[in-house]
Amino acid sequence: HLIAFDASATHGEHTVTGDTTLNEPVVRQYFRLNRTDVKGFLNGYGPTFTNVFDQASNRSLLSFDYYLDPERSVDDAVSDIQMLSKLNKQRPYFLPIHVREWSTVMKVEQIIAKLNPAAYEVTPIDRFFRLANQYHTFVTRYT
Repeated sequence: HLIAFDASATHGEHTVTGDTTLNEPVVRQYFRLNRTDVKGFLNGYGPTFTNVFDQASNRSLLSFDYYLDPERSVDDAVSDIQMLSKLNKQRPYFLPIHVREWSTVMKVEQIIAKLNPAAYEVTPIDRFFRLANQYHTFVTRYT
């Protein structure tokens, strides 16, 4: 299951500004959700840095580490992803990427094609969270 907030049909400005990192009480509410079919949560519509593994429910809540700006070139996006990988040395490194409707599938495919498949793996979201829940190598962070 995927819960997605889509502000594209709103009227007026809908750009999120400021820090949207979640606090601990809000994160705990997500983990209290009594749904065994939900393996994890993605957070982010703007700048956000919440990363938490909940041992009791064996689920993670991760914020998008990268926003694929539709104006960013393929080579620059590849360089950004490689830099994030270098900065985050703990392996496995889980990199949720926020791809908006303004980016194209072709652009995403071009980015993936330029990443070394021995170092980077694109996974379906259920596998992503299965791995993140098993190897919670991210730093726990709230507001």
